[in-house]
Parts: sequence; C-alpha cells; structure tokens
Amino acid sequence: MDYQLDRIADMFESCLRDCAVFERADRPLVERDILRKEAMKWVVLAAGIDALVAAELFPDSGKKASFAGIPLRVSPGAQASLLLVLRRFDPGVETLAPHHHLASYAPGDGIPYVAIREGYIRITHLPDGVGLDSIRWELDPHQARNAPIESWLRTWYTRIGFNPAHSPSHLHFNSLPKVVGRPEEPSTGDFRLAMGAPNPLRFPPVDSGVAPEVLSV
Repeated sequence: MDYQLDRIADMFESCLRDCAVFERADRPLVERDILRKEAMKWVVLAAGIDALVAAELFPDSGKKASFAGIPLRVSPGAQASLLLVLRRFDPGVETLAPHHHLASYAPGDGIPYVAIREGYIRITHLPDGVGLDSIRWELDPHQARNAPIESWLRTWYTRIGFNPAHSPSHLHFNSLPKVVGRPEEPSTGDFRLAMGAPNPLRFPPVDSGVAPEVLSV
C-alpha cells in the first residue's frame, strides 16, 4: 500500500480503537485497499457496506469484498457501517475537483488535509427508548449537484452550486416509522442537517479543547 495512504488508514483505525466502543467479529475494525480512480490513488476504508458497492471498491482483493460487509458493533448494542474513500490533499500544489470534499485530518502527523471522494458513517440498531432509528453522516456530492425539485430553491442552487435541500455533506436523524414493522410508512420526524465535511478522525467527537476546522460548507 502507498505509504501516505497507509498512514491515513492506520490513523483512522487507531482512532476507532482508542474510542473503546467499537469491535468487529474477528476482523480489523475496517477493511482497507487502494482504489485507482480519476488518475489518482485513494485509500478505501469500509465496514458494513453493501455487497455491490464492496465488489466495486475491492475488485482485486480476494475475500476483502465479502469481509467489507461485516458491520462494526457499537457498545451497548448498536451497529455502525462506514465508508470513506480519501487521500492526502496538498493545497497550493493541486486543485480540488468540484465533486470532492476537503477536510482537516492530522496536521500533527504531517497530513493536514485530505480529499474525500465519498463517504458515510451510519449508526443503526439504536437502543429502545432513544426514539431514533438511525443517525447518519452522508457525503453525497453527486446527488447534491442535481437541480432541486422545488422551484423556489433553484435560485439558491444557482448561487451556491448545490441543492440546498440535499447538501453535499449532511447529518440525518431518522426516527422510527409510524407503524413499527412497516418500513414503507413515513416516519414522524426525519431531520437532515447541512454541515461541512467533518474531520474523519473526530468521529465520535473528542473534546480536545480545540475547535474543529471545517473547510467546506
């Protein structure tokens, strides 16, 4: 594996390990591999992802594609799935593509910024009594560049370059469906909160005494 990409992956997995709330069925906390896209090399970090997506992101890695479907277990009983496709980014040396996102990473270890091509972190199977079905951070820049359905949002779409009803980086709070056992029923309260692309090493958030540096909105 490329040295810089290997360091990025090592730091992310170390961050999950030090949180002391994640474990994963006799496997490393994330599956990892190098992906070549757009004439660049990216590191893929995955756990609990869809089989078709895994086959695309781990095409030459033997059983890694099937292992990538194993989710993380989150104490005290929830599950997590995650996908990050990222690489080191050097401002001033290269230009960020419109469909990539920039985030701070580990300046103390010589990797101040990363470009994120795609990613999500989804917490599901939350304990009873919470009132939520899932909490999800989603990075979806491709969908965000589609024009809004609502005519009144199209002026904002032109101004800011993405659909404000589906921002590229957003946090979902999804409540349980109105009728438990009928997932097709709409829930009583789903909330999508636009946000900047977070530092992947700051999930879950850690009180370091330093405000996170958010570089994209």
